[in-house]
Amino acid sequence: MSSLSPKPVAVVHYTYRRAPLRHHHRTLFPGDDRQQQAALLRQTTRWAAEGIDIIQLREKDLLSTALANLARKILETLHGTPTKLLINSRPDIAIATAAHGVHLTSVPGELTPSQVRLLYSKFRLPRR
Repeated sequence: MSSLSPKPVAVVHYTYRRAPLRHHHRTLFPGDDRQQQAALLRQTTRWAAEGIDIIQLREKDLLSTALANLARKILETLHGTPTKLLINSRPDIAIATAAHGVHLTSVPGELTPSQVRLLYSKFRLPRR
């Protein structure tokens, strides 16, 4: 039996109850939207350098295009690191941005994990 603890997970704008966890809401960063986004991107770079395994992006208030743009920018900061980006409850954005995965909801009528895996396969996105 291993005595190693799991690596931390960073969740952006999301309260998740598994430890260890780091939780950041974009409004914790000072300034306007552009400055907050720049601060968030700097933070994702730090998280990746610290060895965070997963960053989960949950931004319910952003329009689809803004969320996709933010996800792409985060993915750019993660390029070349083992840190993965999950998009919360938006498989369309996860697929469109080639994010590492999606955190699915249990809401009836939403896509199932097997359906999302099929879509990732169809669009030749790597399973991560």
